Amino acid sequence: MNFPIALLLLLSAASALLAQTTGTITGAVTDLSGASVANAKVTAVNTSNGEHREVSSSASGQFSFPFLTPGIYRIEASQTGFSTAAASVTLAITERTAVEFILKPSSVTEKIEVTSTAPLLQTESAALGRVVDGTSIKELPLSSRNFTQLLALSPGTSGPLNNAGSLGRGTQNISSGGARLGSNSVYIDGVDSINIHSNTANENAFGSNGLVAPSPEAIQEF
Repeated sequence: MNFPIALLLLLSAASALLAQTTGTITGAVTDLSGASVANAKVTAVNTSNGEHREVSSSASGQFSFPFLTPGIYRIEASQTGFSTAAASVTLAITERTAVEFILKPSSVTEKIEVTSTAPLLQTESAALGRVVDGTSIKELPLSSRNFTQLLALSPGTSGPLNNAGSLGRGTQNISSGGARLGSNSVYIDGVDSINIHSNTANENAFGSNGLVAPSPEAIQEF
C-alpha cells in the first residue's frame, strides 16, 4: 500500500521548533462592529481523514490550531446569538495560514460560508520557502525518480547538475542562501533522514546510507 509522505526540508540552520512536518491555522473571530468575540467555539476538521480539533477563541478573539498535518480543513466558528461561519482552508507543509471570521447576530440557526483564498502576501510568518506538491513531483521529469532533483528549483538555492548516467539514486546536495551543505536538515514525517556521519544527503566511506528517497508516488508534498 502507498501512503502519502510529507517531507520537510529545513535549510540554512533551521531551528528545532520548525523541525515538524506540520502546519498551523490561526485567525480571529469578530462581530460586525469589529469587536472581538471571546469564547467562540472554533473547530477544524481534516476532510480527508476526519481528524477533528476544537478550541475556544481568547479574550481578544484569537485562535490557533498548531501541528496540523497538511491537507484541506473545514473550519467553523460559532457563538451563542451569532450565525455560524465556515471556511475551507488548504494547509501546506510548514505553512501558517490565517482565517478571519466575522459573525453576524442571528436569532435562528444559520450558517455563513466564508470564501478563503491564499493571500498574495504571506504576513503570518517571516520564513522564506516554497511548497512542491504531489502533482509536480509526479509529472516533472526526474531521470532517477529522486525528488531531490527538484530542490534547486527553489529561489536562493544552487546545486550541481545531475549526472543521469552515473550509478546511484542521483541524490542532489544543494546549498540554500550560500550556506554549507551540512546546514540542511531533512525530515520525513517528522523523522530525521539526514546522513548521521556526513550531515549531508550523500553516502560516505563509513558505509552509512544517504538521504532516504521515497518513490515520487509516495510523496504528498515537500
